[in-house]
Amino acid sequence: MRAVAVGMVAGASSTAPRSGGVVTIVQWVKGMREMGCMTYHGEEDAEVARHWLRKVERVINQMQVLEELRVDCVTQLLVDSAHSWWETIRERRSGEVLRWRDFHEEFGGEVLFLGA
Repeated sequence: MRAVAVGMVAGASSTAPRSGGVVTIVQWVKGMREMGCMTYHGEEDAEVARHWLRKVERVINQMQVLEELRVDCVTQLLVDSAHSWWETIRERRSGEVLRWRDFHEEFGGEVLFLGA
């Protein structure tokens, strides 16, 4: 696990594409999965949601995922009702460039709504 993290960090600083294209996002998401990030289905258990968010945040920080790619990468891990939730957020905030802090605030608000 540590070797994957070290390799991804090394790759981030020297050889990883930085254009933000589809190939780059696929590479980052693959690395995130290799480091233990799982898909999130939108479980209504606030503790499960918080654990998922903490894990994802820790991994994207360790991998040094570029700020402008974080939301695109992390939302690739959303499936089922979680994906539908994100699509609703994107529609509501259309025209905005959504950054990691925006995702974090929206997701955290959703967790609080679930009764954390």
